[in-house]
Amino acid sequence: MDKIRLKDKEFELFIPEKEIKDAIAKMAKQIKADVGDTNPLFVGILNGAFMFTAELMRQMDTYYEITFARYSSYRGLNSTGVVREIMPVQADVKGRTLILLEDVRAGLWVPSTLRVLIISVPFLLVGMFIGSKLYARMSQLVFMKLTYILLFISGLTLLVK
Repeated sequence: MDKIRLKDKEFELFIPEKEIKDAIAKMAKQIKADVGDTNPLFVGILNGAFMFTAELMRQMDTYYEITFARYSSYRGLNSTGVVREIMPVQADVKGRTLILLEDVRAGLWVPSTLRVLIISVPFLLVGMFIGSKLYARMSQLVFMKLTYILLFISGLTLLVK
């Protein structure tokens, strides 16, 4: 098996380059089919997804925008177990189709993200259902004020934790 050396580290080739490029081309084709002409915003998470993001963008022949964000849980070669935001997303994401490009190596955020999704999705769906019913029965101004109050309360609960 082929070996790759980077500084003082040696790695065995796991997936051949052609397989990776074919998979990326297939992914680009699927993304184009899924998002159509929506001018999606790709958010590449640095540093891990940089090369993947560059390869994917080469395959995209439609309109799109790209930005980057940076998070880290590493000091040197070891993970601290805490994910820190170093550079937030710089683009306006409001009303945009977002495509997040991430390189998950340590998987530190995956269990917590999955836990949050599992807990929040049912509440989100119920909230959307109730919100649509309330919106139909009250003025837009009252609905917006109610929404702001609920967002403020939920933000406070995040600060308290």
